[in-house]
Amino acid sequence: MATAVRPADNLPTGDAARNTGIRRSVAGLLIHCRLCWRITAMVFGSILLVETLILIPSYRNYERDRLTAAFDAAAAAVEAGHVAAGRPPLDTPAAMAFARAVLGTAELAGIAVEDADGRPLL
Repeated sequence: MATAVRPADNLPTGDAARNTGIRRSVAGLLIHCRLCWRITAMVFGSILLVETLILIPSYRNYERDRLTAAFDAAAAAVEAGHVAAGRPPLDTPAAMAFARAVLGTAELAGIAVEDADGRPLL
């Protein structure tokens, strides 16, 4: 009668098992697995790439929205100042007075008023 050899009967024990690395833990296998590190690096790189592709258009939209809001606030301040000054013609000293009054509101740094031909009025 033939005896069957079980795989567990062939495994070395003690120092021989430690030296051959047969009884490694799962964490030890993952730490020393080059394929695992390559897969991890590729997944991490892919995530960074996708996040970058999402972030750039989002930043552009945010920047456009902030510039539009600043422009709208400045236009409202200029219009309100012009109405409050009684809508003076733009080539009069009263227009210069309203322009000086509006400066500093709505974060305006300066005002340039031009006619339809592009000639400066203020």
